[in-house]
Amino acid sequence: MTAIAIAYTPDGFVIGADGRQVNFDGTVVSENSQKIIEYSALNVRAAGAWSGTLQFDDGVSSFDIKTHTLEIAESVKLLEFASAEEYAQTIAGHLFDRFSGWLNSARGSVGSYTGEVARMALVGYVNGSPEQSSIFLNCEDGILSLPGIGSPIDPLSPRLQVFSGNKAVFLSMHALGGSNPCSSLADCRDKIKTYIERCANQDDAAGNTIGGHIHIAAATPQGVLWLVPPAP
Repeated sequence: MTAIAIAYTPDGFVIGADGRQVNFDGTVVSENSQKIIEYSALNVRAAGAWSGTLQFDDGVSSFDIKTHTLEIAESVKLLEFASAEEYAQTIAGHLFDRFSGWLNSARGSVGSYTGEVARMALVGYVNGSPEQSSIFLNCEDGILSLPGIGSPIDPLSPRLQVFSGNKAVFLSMHALGGSNPCSSLADCRDKIKTYIERCANQDDAAGNTIGGHIHIAAATPQGVLWLVPPAP
C-alpha cells in the first residue's frame, strides 16, 4: 500500500506519495520508487500515482501496471479529452485490455484473489479547468473486473484528501486540525508530508509497506512542478 494524499489551492493541486516498493512477500525492493508521474495530452496537464499491487509475474512473463499506464498515456498524448474522467476512462480501458490479456495468457496468475488490486489518483487540468479522477482495478475469484472510475464529492477541496494509506493516521490528524484548509502550495506540501511521515512511522507486525523517500508535486495549468523531488 502506498500513502497518497491530495489537496487543492487556486494555484494548483498538490499530490504526494511515499517511495517504498515491496514484493508480494513484503520484501522491500526500493525506498526510492517514483510513484508520482506527469501525464499530458493536447489539452490535459496532470499528475497521477498508483497504489496497490503493481507488478505481477507468472514465472515466464511479467506485467507492470505503472509501465503499461505510461505506455498508454504516451499513445494518447496527441488526443483531446472532454474531462479528466474521460482521460482516466481511456487509460483504464486500454489497461484492462492489456492486463486481462496477460492474465489469460498467464493462466490466472492472481490465483483466486478477490478484492482491490490497485488504484490510481489523477489530478490536474483539462482545458485549463481543475479536475480530479481515479481508476480502480479489482478482481473477483482471480478474474479482472471492468475498471471503476471515480471522483471525490468535492474535487476542489483545500482540505487534505487521503486517497490511500492509513485511515487512523488521517483521523488523528483531522482531530488535531491537521486537515484544515491549505492556504498555499507550500502549506499543502507540509500537510501531505506530515501525513505520509506519520503513516510510515506506524508499527505493523506484518511490516509497514509505507516508507522511503517522500516526493510531492504540484499539478498546475502549465504542467507539473516538484515541491519535493523524487529521489535521484
